[in-house]
Amino acid sequence: MNHKLKKIHILGGSGAGKTYLSKKLSKELNIKKYDLDNIVWSKKSKYYDIQVPITEKHNELNKILQNNSWIIDGVYYDWVFESFKKADLIILLKPSVFLRDFRVIKRFVLKKLGLYKTGKKERLKDLISLLKWNHYYEKVRITETLKCVKPFKTKTIFFNSADEAFENIIKN
Repeated sequence: MNHKLKKIHILGGSGAGKTYLSKKLSKELNIKKYDLDNIVWSKKSKYYDIQVPITEKHNELNKILQNNSWIIDGVYYDWVFESFKKADLIILLKPSVFLRDFRVIKRFVLKKLGLYKTGKKERLKDLISLLKWNHYYEKVRITETLKCVKPFKTKTIFFNSADEAFENIIKN
């Protein structure tokens, strides 16, 4: 087991496997995980429709970064630079956009059936927006993400799947 890793930041598009990987690593390494969606989206709304102010996001992120260990997962890159600096490892998950779309749709259906109880509620219009955003991420945002992590290329690793990332991290 890799005991040197205490601070891990996981990036990737919607449906990339960020939450899945952060849960597995959290359990294996006994490190608390944090989902950036819980910082970005207002707790007052039951949907993903109201973001909190940027100062509030920074305050919440800074509280997490004060800990000796953490696993942070999220698609966000433009306001989390401090976590990139402090991370021992940055993981960028890059499965195909079509696999990510399938997972987003599957998660939506499972939520509607009451079989997936994590996160906020989603409406059909939210699903459509997320699928559109997922393709926008693939065409535009991934390039911006890569620019943000470029200064940390010595501690950034790219994986096509969360399972591949988990196996490599735990074995090394």
